[in-house]
Amino acid sequence: MKKKILFLIVSVLACVNGYAETVTTTVDNLEYELSSEEATATLVDGMFYTGSSLEVPSSITYDGKTYTVTSLGDNCFSNCSGLVSITIPSTVTLLGNFCFSGCSSLTSITIPESVTSLGIYCFMNCTSLDSITIPESVTSLRNSCFYGCTSLDSITIPESVTSLGNSCFYGCTSLDSITIPESVTSLGSSCFDALESVQMRKFSTEAMVSQAAEKAGFDRGHKKYWQQQYEVQRILQEGRVNTWNAIKGWFGSLFGK
Repeated sequence: MKKKILFLIVSVLACVNGYAETVTTTVDNLEYELSSEEATATLVDGMFYTGSSLEVPSSITYDGKTYTVTSLGDNCFSNCSGLVSITIPSTVTLLGNFCFSGCSSLTSITIPESVTSLGIYCFMNCTSLDSITIPESVTSLRNSCFYGCTSLDSITIPESVTSLGNSCFYGCTSLDSITIPESVTSLGSSCFDALESVQMRKFSTEAMVSQAAEKAGFDRGHKKYWQQQYEVQRILQEGRVNTWNAIKGWFGSLFGK
């Protein structure tokens, strides 16, 4: 019986100590979750921030101790319709799922080179966002990352990125310029679905054909180059090819390589 009581006491103390390691605090209408063991802070709730511009601090102080801000948590600015611009400090490495989803007034965001991961639906329905620079530190754009960003008209994807997730640019109806590096080896399903820009569809096709033709030793003056561009356009419109690897493999057979 004494052993059971001792076990229960130890268990309760362990739970209390574990709970004490994580606390929350609010600074300037931004709520942070603190890890006392690592002296780090995650911005978990900025939905009550009322300003139009924000510079996220690199650190905050709580109870006399300094905590480094290392991540923006899931949903932290979701549906902050008044937020127009935001600057993220170089201490942050992660933008969580749905981080800025529904920020309909957001037009400017500075993402530092320290950020390595953008969560799913990270910028979903940021309908005023017209351009964005992805830092070289990011290795993938996950599912629905820019879903419904109807004002986004240009984006440059760095060579560090190897995959674009499902529906990554779905509904980006203004997108007419995009740079897809050779490092991208996986293109998720419906990645570019619902693009209305004729120029964008043409660019996508030309980029794909150009890469495949170059690998196969054909230049833009080769008759087969233009024949395959037409064929790729038709197949993409029919939706018969939905992954980057499948397209690249199919290209090889088209060009006889």
